[in-house]
Amino acid sequence: CLCASAAYLLNDLLDLDADRRHPRKRQRPFASGRLPLGAGLAGAPLLTLAAFAVASVLPPRFVLVLLAYGVTTLAYSLVLKRVPMLDVVTLAALYTLRIIGGAVAIPVEASFWLLAFSMFLFLSLAMVKRYAEIQRVATTSGGSVAGRGYRVDDLALIQSLGSSAGYLSVLVLALYINGAASQMLYRRHEVLWLLTPLLLHWIGRVWLIARRGGMHDDPVVFALTDRVSLAVLAVFAVVIALAIWLPAAARSATGPVSARCAGSRLRPCPRCTKGGTHRGRRRGYSIRINCGISGNLRTRTVVAAYTALASAGAALGTPISPAPQGSSVDSTRTTSTLRGACAMRSSG
Repeated sequence: CLCASAAYLLNDLLDLDADRRHPRKRQRPFASGRLPLGAGLAGAPLLTLAAFAVASVLPPRFVLVLLAYGVTTLAYSLVLKRVPMLDVVTLAALYTLRIIGGAVAIPVEASFWLLAFSMFLFLSLAMVKRYAEIQRVATTSGGSVAGRGYRVDDLALIQSLGSSAGYLSVLVLALYINGAASQMLYRRHEVLWLLTPLLLHWIGRVWLIARRGGMHDDPVVFALTDRVSLAVLAVFAVVIALAIWLPAAARSATGPVSARCAGSRLRPCPRCTKGGTHRGRRRGYSIRINCGISGNLRTRTVVAAYTALASAGAALGTPISPAPQGSSVDSTRTTSTLRGACAMRSSG
């Protein structure tokens, strides 16, 4: 927050002439004269020093992220904001850097899905910001936007690219929900599908309001003050809470579940709700199997699982005859085979 505040002060000082000609930005403290320019010149470096002082007590990687954020912000204020398209990509990257910084400070891992989702969503919001500025110029004086590299005839292109970026963020969210990562983190990951129509509605509404000329200069401020946006955010939180706390779906008693190599024991994978292929690891040893053993490990094993065990046994020097197609294999024999394979690999 301290570094971002310093960046906003510097940007307002550099945009002083353009802000004084803007119908809304001329009400800002520096442009209107309510705040002396000396306060900004002194406040920006002080806030930057305070930001790095706070960062010194956080993990060292956070200082690197903060430095990258500060350098990128300075480059944006001096040069990049005048380069069409590169300016909105930089704004999206700056918002994403804030997420990375928060993840490093906690510390937690910022997943690929989160970063991809935020990049597309913030790119859409950055283009909404530019769209509103260009539209305001189009309805007043025409020509080009002061201090930016856009012209009035770029309006349709910005709208097309911005709405597409927003819907790409919904696609990233859908792919995440359908992937293995969400299945491991949420008890009822299928509940997360309710987020996609919510986000589709919100992005479409944002662009509809922008098209009608009612968008705030800063879409983030709009999202935090708009009642519909706040309601969508609240429903988002409820859906995520339900996906976390609702009891998991019961496993099938006879359907296929996956098995894991756990040293001397064979047990169903506790993360498996639908069955399928999983990977078990022990001391660097991994074996990939399609397990058809029943949930209580007593009744049956599908032929595909036993064929995989045969391949593993051949690689370990212990030939295992694959079960013939359509036959049943005793689960005790299968368990013993897995135990033996694990023991041989561990001892080797």
